[in-house]
Amino acid sequence: MIQKKGIKMLTLAAAFLIFSACSNKKAAELSRIVDRQEKQSFNMLLGEKGLESQKLNHLIARHYDRALAVIDQQETEFNRIIRTIENVNTKGISNGKEVQQTSVNYYTALKNLYLFSRQEIQQEKLSRSMNNAEADAAQRKLADLYREKQQLYQKVYQSEDEFYRTLKIFQEENRLK
Repeated sequence: MIQKKGIKMLTLAAAFLIFSACSNKKAAELSRIVDRQEKQSFNMLLGEKGLESQKLNHLIARHYDRALAVIDQQETEFNRIIRTIENVNTKGISNGKEVQQTSVNYYTALKNLYLFSRQEIQQEKLSRSMNNAEADAAQRKLADLYREKQQLYQKVYQSEDEFYRTLKIFQEENRLK
């Protein structure tokens, strides 16, 4: 009788270890994917030769159409980052779904913020190429856009805070880092 209980306990312990090992591998893979996407977005937005730097160089040179084309590239890159995270299978990963969702929310907020410059560039372009009345209207619209942009920054700050809090919990629960 005691031997049967011992065998059952060992079997349960082995099953738990196997499940735990698989779960930790999946959690580690999710962590690697999130980390990789974070590096991609960092390089795009803050890298010396990243897309944001290219866009700013075009704006300084007043090449508005080229700057708008770079924004299209940024949109493509953000969509790829978001899609990569959305496609991760989080089943069986402790707090995996939460990390996935807060990651998507964070990168969507960043995307909305950085793509917002499309409107600003279009107004800047109008203010430089039209008559005085149209240029004045474009300048007033730019002021309104700056107020809207501040709200987008607030959304980024909130989603970033939530993402990193969730990521910390995820790493602790899955014994990563």
